[in-house]
Amino acid sequence: MLHDSATFTLRAVTTKGTVTFRLYKDPDLVPDTSTCNDTFDIPSANKVYEEGPVPVDSLNTATTTTGYSTNVSGIYYWRAFYSGDQNNAAASTACGQEVTWIKAKDKDHSSPDIP
Repeated sequence: MLHDSATFTLRAVTTKGTVTFRLYKDPDLVPDTSTCNDTFDIPSANKVYEEGPVPVDSLNTATTTTGYSTNVSGIYYWRAFYSGDQNNAAASTACGQEVTWIKAKDKDHSSPDIP
């Protein structure tokens, strides 16, 4: 199960913002940041999962609760989109900043090579 979390160092002690988490699967097993080039409103076609908006808690952290389950080998990229609040500007992580490599076994116990 893949999960993500975001922890913030914010200007204000109390935060009212939310985080939307998106997970993308690289289509060709070649790491590159074009896999998840999108904006808060227009997601990439490579998006396989989204959770949110997740409220930022009193410890300035937001965490996925459902998560994403897969048995497919590949390169996966997380992005987090913070909504901002009255004291903090909206922000997002860059594509490629958080990468997860999965090498899953299929029913024949073989999987494609991941570079």
